[in-house]
Amino acid sequence: MDITQLKQMKDIDKELAQYEKAVANLTSQKTVLKDIIEKSYIAWREM
Repeated sequence: MDITQLKQMKDIDKELAQYEKAVANLTSQKTVLKDIIEKSYIAWREM
């Protein structure tokens, strides 16, 4: 491997880490929103 290929791999690894962080963040947000909706629905049903 030459220097250019190593730099490209490093850039790709950095980009992949950003995507993984974004997916983790969105997954967490989805879980929170799902919990809120479920609790709101339960509260509404008990009215």
